[in-house]
Amino acid sequence: MGGKGNASEIFEIIATLIKQNPWKNFFNNYETPYYFYSVEDYDAWLLGHVIFAPDGNSVIEDQCRDLMNKIRVEVELPRRNDLDHAIL
Repeated sequence: MGGKGNASEIFEIIATLIKQNPWKNFFNNYETPYYFYSVEDYDAWLLGHVIFAPDGNSVIEDQCRDLMNKIRVEVELPRRNDLDHAIL
C-alpha cells in the first residue's frame, strides 16, 4: 500500500503556519523530508524486478514467508541532499 495523500491536511496547515509570524523567520526555504509515495510509484520502481512467481499450488503468504527465510536485503538510505522531496 502506498501512502500518497496521507497527512496532506496537516502538511497544508503546517505550510500555512510557517509562512506567518513568529515562525516565518525560522523556516526560510524549508524543505520537508517527508513524502508519501503512491502504489503506482512502487509499481514503477519494482517493474522488472520479480523475486518469484507464485506456484499456484500453495498459499501465497506461505510462499512469501519461505522466500523471506531465504533472502537477505540490505538497504542503503540516500543522503538527505539526494532525496526527491517536497518543498513547503
